[in-house]
Amino acid sequence: MKLPIINIIKESGDRAQFSEQKYLESLRRSGASANLIEEVCAGVIPHMYDGMTTHELYRITYNILHKKQERFVAGRYNLKQAIMQLGPSGFPFEKYIAEILKRQNYEVLVDQEIPGKCVSHEVDVVAIKERERFIIECKFHHEAGVYCSIQTILYMKARYDDIQARPHKQQYTDCWIVTNAKFSSVAIQYGQCVGMKMLAWSYPEDNSLEKIVDRHGLHPITCLSSLPKNGLNELLHAGVVLCCDISKHRGLLRNVNLNEKQIDDIVYEAKEICNGE
Repeated sequence: MKLPIINIIKESGDRAQFSEQKYLESLRRSGASANLIEEVCAGVIPHMYDGMTTHELYRITYNILHKKQERFVAGRYNLKQAIMQLGPSGFPFEKYIAEILKRQNYEVLVDQEIPGKCVSHEVDVVAIKERERFIIECKFHHEAGVYCSIQTILYMKARYDDIQARPHKQQYTDCWIVTNAKFSSVAIQYGQCVGMKMLAWSYPEDNSLEKIVDRHGLHPITCLSSLPKNGLNELLHAGVVLCCDISKHRGLLRNVNLNEKQIDDIVYEAKEICNGE
């Protein structure tokens, strides 16, 4: 089914031609079957118009998926919004990144203070595996259309250099900046030039944040449409951020007076999101 050729307003406010290829790929990435994609496109086409926003298109698509009782597809499609809902403090995002690293066999330390040559630095995450020893700055944004700027890269590079310059201390092998937003083109240019490791939405193209999450089934609990707000808050407060960990924490859901049927639904949806194809 051919989608109309229209201009669309991106989160940044820029106007661009709608990419049917990227739209269909986002549905495939979410686990939608060929038949479901056809049904979604048929439902979306009547609502498409020149100058519509990406947020409008997302909302219409998500609602169609949800109405068709394709909860795990809707949850996976909702990934970008779900990560933004981990806020607003930013700490759940740091915990989320730490959990992703743990699933890749890193030893992880969160919220560390590391002395530098000149001053001490608060570091969001330290990750260690064999000879790798990373310090990681997590930049969380809870609004769409925000870019991580070159100032963030400059700031982290200066901190890293100070840490590396301390005498007679174990050195770190790399410095990472991880964000749920996108990097500005200048930030990418500078980061590549100075050897900064960078992970963001859609960057790097072949191993971006969303691709890592999808590949390993590491979706945040904010993807769950069956999880009420009190249950979400209880889990986040306890440090539970991954759908794949929900089944281990049924007792936390009982703490907010959810019955066994509700808990079963939440656990089932979480499993489908993590393992859905």
